[in-house]
Amino acid sequence: METPIKYNDREIVVKVSTPCPQSIVKDHPFIKGMKYIPIGVIEGMLDRIFGIGNWWVEIKDTKMMVNSVVVVVTLNVDYGNGKIRKYEGVGAAPLQVDAGHKPTDIDALKPNAVMIGLPAAKSFALKDAAEH
Repeated sequence: METPIKYNDREIVVKVSTPCPQSIVKDHPFIKGMKYIPIGVIEGMLDRIFGIGNWWVEIKDTKMMVNSVVVVVTLNVDYGNGKIRKYEGVGAAPLQVDAGHKPTDIDALKPNAVMIGLPAAKSFALKDAAEH
């Protein structure tokens, strides 16, 4: 495990409360007008704050809900003092259907709907947990 940068609790609060640089905020590739921070940037921030190998994600559950896939994760953080904190996160992503069909029409799911939706839902869940 890489040794994390030694921040005290106050420094961590200041770091995570500081607005992020606009250079890392991107336009969402599928949702017009939506901004987001790529998951790789979030993971890089976790690495810098806690150290590589000092945080990890456990997928607790995946399920289909209406026309979306839902992922529940636990973000585990080893603070290096023998204490591991756990932060829960939930993410969902819609499953794409063929044009002209209702979002709930399971027979019209695109062949790669789950392949696209599930990783996106996991990313949203990790981001949700990291916000905590």
